[in-house]
Amino acid sequence: MIKIGLDAGHGLRTAGKQTPTGIKEWTLNDIVRDKVVYYLKGYDVSFVFTDNDEGNTDESLGSRVKKYIDVGVDVFVSIHHNALSGKWNQATGVEVFVDRNCTAEDMKLAEAIYKNLPAYTGLKGRGIKKENWYVINQNKIPAVLCEGGFMDSSIDYPVITSEKGQDGYARAIAQGLIEYLGLKKTTETNTQVPSSNAQVPSVNYLVKINTKELNVRAGAGTNYDVTTRVKQNEVYTIVEEKMNGTTKWGKLKSGSGWISLAYTVKINNTIESEYYPIPNYSGTSIVEALKTIGINSSKENRRKIAVKNGVYNYTGTAVQNNRLLSKLKAGKMKKI
Repeated sequence: MIKIGLDAGHGLRTAGKQTPTGIKEWTLNDIVRDKVVYYLKGYDVSFVFTDNDEGNTDESLGSRVKKYIDVGVDVFVSIHHNALSGKWNQATGVEVFVDRNCTAEDMKLAEAIYKNLPAYTGLKGRGIKKENWYVINQNKIPAVLCEGGFMDSSIDYPVITSEKGQDGYARAIAQGLIEYLGLKKTTETNTQVPSSNAQVPSVNYLVKINTKELNVRAGAGTNYDVTTRVKQNEVYTIVEEKMNGTTKWGKLKSGSGWISLAYTVKINNTIESEYYPIPNYSGTSIVEALKTIGINSSKENRRKIAVKNGVYNYTGTAVQNNRLLSKLKAGKMKKI
């Protein structure tokens, strides 16, 4: 099975990495990363995610590189969105980076992805560029860093925050990987486009490791290969459960594998307990989005929600409402 390393760049708390409306870059990167996984369903591949499951920690560049090298991925793609000044501007376009001392395979991977980016996103192509970005500067494994449009661009913003634009970015990466790796479908999959409004798995909760060190395995059982290890007191998200004999195993959201839940403690019943559920809504009205999940959408209640979620001095402006809607659709809107 081919292993693909995917990296949603940065973290939710990384300073400056956000749109002028307050949407964090990691949120956009994470949505695209999950869609790449969707578009590669039915292929004989597995995934290793190098960023933090919840985006709460901006994993160091060194730890990201170490992780994907240690598990022996076949290719690595770091997913990003660009920025110029942090204020609204007219910058625009998509691009792919390789290392300044790139290998021939780095360039082949970059070309396979880049040729699809402008076509699928509808954004200007800025080319394949060379930079010594640490996360791709290792020359052992084919690696690229993609920029899917400018977060502070009045041209790109409507695209990168839309379902269509996010799907296009993800499809470009997935198609490039299919071509570069020569992937063939092994099973038929649902052709319905995945929605970033419906990405919450049926199993989704946090666990803390309560043993000194715990093996992560490629499957749900000790007969599977060890892919990596997790350490005591680290927190992870479980997105699937399986029984193997009398032992319950949990699949990590990171994609690195499965752990025995006998050596963990569940932190809470579900991740969503702290956040409002993601609405089944693709429109642009925060009022209607709140109504779909049964939440009081009056201006007074929206003001309370805004304060809880760091949107202060709420008066119901379009920018404020869009910021709230983006949080809600990303599953990051805290309950009052």
